Order: sequence, then C-alpha cells, then structure tokens
Amino acid sequence: VVKTLYAIARTHMRNGLHETALDVCMQGLGLRQEGINPENVIYLLRTAADIHYSMGKNDVAIEYYTQALDLMNRTGVEKGREHILGGFGMTYCAMHRYPEALQYLQESLHLARREGSTRTEANILLHLARVYWGLGDYQQALDTDMEALALCEAIDDRLNTSYLQFNIGNIYFVLGDYETAGEHYNRSLKAAESIEHLSAQ
Repeated sequence: VVKTLYAIARTHMRNGLHETALDVCMQGLGLRQEGINPENVIYLLRTAADIHYSMGKNDVAIEYYTQALDLMNRTGVEKGREHILGGFGMTYCAMHRYPEALQYLQESLHLARREGSTRTEANILLHLARVYWGLGDYQQALDTDMEALALCEAIDDRLNTSYLQFNIGNIYFVLGDYETAGEHYNRSLKAAESIEHLSAQ
C-alpha cells in the first residue's frame, strides 16, 4: 500500500498538483507500522521533501530530507541516497546557503556517477552550476553547465538542454561576451521550439 501511495504522490507532483501529492504522502506516512519496508517510507519522506521544495517551503523540505537520511542511516538502506543528498543541495542552493549546497551536491554527484545514472548526474551538475554562479565563480559555473549540457544532449533531454543553453548564455553575457551569449540564447530558443513541435504532434 505504501509503495502504491508513493507512486500516486509522485504522479500528482509531476502534474503540478502539489497539495494533492502532499495529502497522499501524509496518508502513506500515517500508515507507518512494524513490518513496513523502510525503503518505502524513505521514498515517501523524500517525496514530501521534494514537494515542499517545489512549493518554496525550504525549511520544511530540509526537515523531511533529514528524516529520510536519518532513516537510511538507521536501517542501512542505500538506494536513492544520491537523490536525498541532491535534495539537500538543491534546497540549500535555493536558500543561498551555497557552501552547504556545494558539499551535498558534490557527494550526490559522486554517488550518481558510481550508479551510472546519466539523467541524475546531469541534473546534479545543473544545480552545481547554480551554486557556482551564486558563489560568483562564473568560469566553474560555465564548465559545469557545459558538462551537464553534453549529458542532456546525449540522452535527448530537450527541456534541460534549452534551460542549460539559456544559463550558458547568461554566463557569457555576464562575462561580457555578448556574441557568444546570443548564440546560446538562440540555441535555447531552438531547443524550446523543438519541444513545442513534439507536443503538437
């Protein structure tokens, strides 16, 4: 039952129905009892954290990520650790707590690479670039975005390709290279238009 509720919550979250997704999570967490697989409880705690992060409720998100990580450490569950560490990193980045964000995202990146998850690795790199941007290290932000872009293009992730091209354009703009910035803005637009074309088919 808990695993099913987790799947329902993630589906509602992906569709932008955050309050509904959160209600489902709370229903699942209310069923916690002896004998329930802790991995499923961790999934629900992580989902509740992700939802609060998406809603901008960062302090609450950190509380749920902490509960999920604590339960992992107590039970020896390792599956999904990179996502929880990444969640900490993304949330601390949103809170402009960049040193903490950097630490968690680097740990998450190490695990994602070990697991061989290209999509997760690209997503973490994307957020790492935001941290470097926040720290004012524009060259490192550029290098990291370029690395993420190569991965997104390899897996045909057009949404994040468009987003990354735009971010790269912003970095070149800040660095004063307006011509290169414009080239990347145009690539961002083309990637976005290709998504719209696919959606219209």
